[in-house]
Formats: sequence, C-alpha cells, structure tokens
Amino acid sequence: MPCSSATLESDPESQRPPPHDAAGLGSISPPSSVRKRSNMSSEVRKKFINYPVPLAGPPIPYKNERGSNPPLKGWLLVLAAWAMEYLWFIRAFIWSNAGFGGVRKIRKHIEDAEPRYDPTVLPFPMDEAKDPAVLHRESAVKSKPRPFKYYSAADYHEMYLSGEVTPLAVARAILPLIRRDTAPPGEHSIAWFDTKVTQVLTAAEASTRRYKEGKPLGPLDGVPTAVKDEYEMDGYRTCLGSRNDYTTQVEPGQSINSWCVKKLESAGAVILGKLSMHEFGLDTTGNNPIYGTPRNPYNAGYYTGGSSSGAGYA
Repeated sequence: MPCSSATLESDPESQRPPPHDAAGLGSISPPSSVRKRSNMSSEVRKKFINYPVPLAGPPIPYKNERGSNPPLKGWLLVLAAWAMEYLWFIRAFIWSNAGFGGVRKIRKHIEDAEPRYDPTVLPFPMDEAKDPAVLHRESAVKSKPRPFKYYSAADYHEMYLSGEVTPLAVARAILPLIRRDTAPPGEHSIAWFDTKVTQVLTAAEASTRRYKEGKPLGPLDGVPTAVKDEYEMDGYRTCLGSRNDYTTQVEPGQSINSWCVKKLESAGAVILGKLSMHEFGLDTTGNNPIYGTPRNPYNAGYYTGGSSSGAGYA
C-alpha cells in the first residue's frame, strides 16, 4: 500500500503556487476538494493500525504531451519492425512519442518524497455484526439451493473420507472432458495444453489407496488440480503457450518439477495436466492461435482473459 496519495488539482485555486515551510511540506494550503478527501481518509485511518497519512502532491495542471504512433499492418509493419530493430533513432522516437519516458519528467516532484519500505497496514477487529465476510456467509447459508455446485477442496476431502466417492473415480470422470488426444476432443479440452492419462490415474490410485488405509496426507489429498504451461512438470513439455519447447533437459531419472508442482504432489493433489495460456504470457486477452483460445464457459462470445486463460476456464 503506498505511503501517500498525490492529489493533482486543476481548479483555479490550485493554479497559485502553494506556500511551503522550511521542510517543504508542512504548510501547504490544500483546496477544498483535498480537504474533503482528507476528512474521508481520516475516517478510514481510524479503522486501521499504521495507516499512512495522505499528503497532497504539487498542483500540476494536466497536460497531455503524448503523441499517437501510426497504426501499421501487412508489409508496412514488417518493414517498420525491421527499421526499429536496426535503426536506434527510430526506436527511440517511437518510445518517446508514446509517452514511455513521461515518468522522468516528474522526477523533480517525487524524488524528495520519503519512501515507505514497510507498507504493513493492519485492520482493527471489526464488529461481527458489520463484518462483510460474516454477512456474506450468513446470506449464503440462507440462499436457495442451486441446480449445480462447484466442489471445493473441502467438499472433495469430506466425500473421500466418507467413502462417497474416490479420487480415482473423480479422475476418471474428468479426464474424458479435458483430453485433447481423443476423437473428438473433450468438451472442455480447449483449456488444457496437455494431459498425461497414465500419470493422472497413477496419482489418483495412490490417493484412493491412502484414504482406504485411513492415511490421507491432508485436506488436498486426491483433490483435482492443474498447473499453467509455464511451470516445469515431469512427463510434460513446457512451451509457454508457443510452438517452442522450453523443457529443461536433465539426466534420466532426475526431476524437472517446479517448486509449486512439488508442493502439490507432496500434499497428494491429483494434477490433471497443464493448462493453456496466452503465447509467452505476453498479453491479457488469452488469445492463442496455436492451441486455441479458451472462451468464457458461460458466454462463448468472450475470452476468459489471460495470460492464465486455461486457469480462468478450468
């Protein structure tokens, strides 16, 4: 959480340079709109420990100095990309014209601000009658039953303990829905980069055996999950949503599992596979012309967004 909020005003009162004391901060005379905001923030500060005091920034009228770079497509775009790669002054002009260097222009206004290195702000205990989390929980309990249900990790764990269902049965029910290697592909396979059936069933069988023996590893044992195609996982390629293969090469018998995969497996979770993502994770749309773009399952006219598009779908 930032230590201060800079309030930039452009009303007539803010056009006059404010008086400063020797320290340059103490005697700024803020306009009325800033005073109103200050009163509101003081009410907020009463609810938190260590809440920072907001300071009004210098009154700088807004001025849009950014230019508009021309839209390019086709061969013109190819030539422009080549020129930017080899002619540094074109690259510098495009960068500057788009306003990427704008922050440098306000350096003199912020370089003397005292940075806050520990943004820890703790809320005071809230009266339970006013706590939104409690109110939401109570309203959820009173809500009408829905025709469908999303199963939580706690739901799976409870059903496994009771014997109502097993991790192996859950894995077998989900796999046909997410596999790309079947004809036709699974109904929800667009969200999945790859699934190794043998690995999944082996993990599910081991989890089922632990529950039968009364020795589950914990609340995540047997819970189905997945990882983004950005993390290394034994038996899977790592492509970052691209055509390239970035899988780490190791000696036979060595593991390439990333830390998060190791922790999931040590908890007994059943990793169903790898999820789709925006190519190289370089945008927020989730669009991927190589492996397909996951759509919103409830409205196919929209993407799930990205770069974790498969995770948003799953």
